[in-house]
Amino acid sequence: MFLAVDIGNTTTMIGIFDGDELRGSFRVESSHAVTADECGILVHELFRFHTGGEKDVRKIGICSVVPSLTQIYISMAEKYFQLEPLILDHDSHVLQTRLQA
Repeated sequence: MFLAVDIGNTTTMIGIFDGDELRGSFRVESSHAVTADECGILVHELFRFHTGGEKDVRKIGICSVVPSLTQIYISMAEKYFQLEPLILDHDSHVLQTRLQA
């Protein structure tokens, strides 16, 4: 399954995809006081709620306009899911898509 994280200035949207199917989504506050442990526990439990716990996260993508929170979510991905996330931010220059002209 794919865990998509969109970190905005006010809220963070998190979606859980099984292939092309959105299995669940939730919105949390983009708090600058949050820790990687708080994010990890929250995201892990919400993931289990939306999937019934029957599948594992295989990939994580993080899109962010808040650099300080980007690092917190990277730490969360590494510690709680043992994955290195794909990061899309202001420094990203290459994005591969399956779109055809």
